[in-house]
Amino acid sequence: MATTSSVQHEFWHGEYIRALAIHSQGNTVNFAMEDLAHAFKVQFSHNGQNITAIEAEWVRHPVTSCIGAEQQLQNLVGCPISKNILTAAQYQSANLHCSHMFNMLSIAIVHAAHKRADRRYDIIISEPQNDLVHTQIDINGDTVSAPIFNTQNEIISPEQYQGVSLNRGFTRWSMETLQDEKIEYAYLIQRTMQVAISQRIEQRHHLNGPASQSGPPRNACFASQGEKYDTAIRLNSYRDIAADKSKILDFIEVK
Repeated sequence: MATTSSVQHEFWHGEYIRALAIHSQGNTVNFAMEDLAHAFKVQFSHNGQNITAIEAEWVRHPVTSCIGAEQQLQNLVGCPISKNILTAAQYQSANLHCSHMFNMLSIAIVHAAHKRADRRYDIIISEPQNDLVHTQIDINGDTVSAPIFNTQNEIISPEQYQGVSLNRGFTRWSMETLQDEKIEYAYLIQRTMQVAISQRIEQRHHLNGPASQSGPPRNACFASQGEKYDTAIRLNSYRDIAADKSKILDFIEVK
């Protein structure tokens, strides 16, 4: 775990926040995501069976080689509309895409399959205290999930899941053990925790330097694929959304 001096306290304010808003109109789904270092908008259309068109737009991205990930999503045209959270991953490798766009699209596909009303998810990860990390998911302002982890990323609460690790087969475990929307909650918690841990570390001394020296790992996502990563630069994409939560997702009309 990072030392106190290297933690981005001015960006955390005691918690890491990721917000996802999904708005559906007919067979068109719009969603937007924002967290400390990322913000984007995606729209896709479907015919009830498959994605028929998709467009994406960056608002903020952390490295120069993220550019192009929005066009890369168009390769998911044809992906089935399914209630299975892994549908997109089974259609195409997640490593070929921006992992954040891809993961949120996976949630939005399930949303479309269920024909749900508009939703706003807020995923909140606390700073570690006394070896505990409190997590929370709110849907439209109501808390629906609040597991507690230790700093080894193992579940402490709920008690019946104690010892389950985010780092070892968590997605398979969640799909075999949980039901309905709780699978999506587990997916959101895991993906947000992974980003929160990496964003805990002070990055300012890497700004305007080689992206490969500060992550993501090579070939882990669209930005780190191929020769473009060798010349990619880390950008100052940080926005202190935790300081004023009313500004989260202020770049979209429907929140």
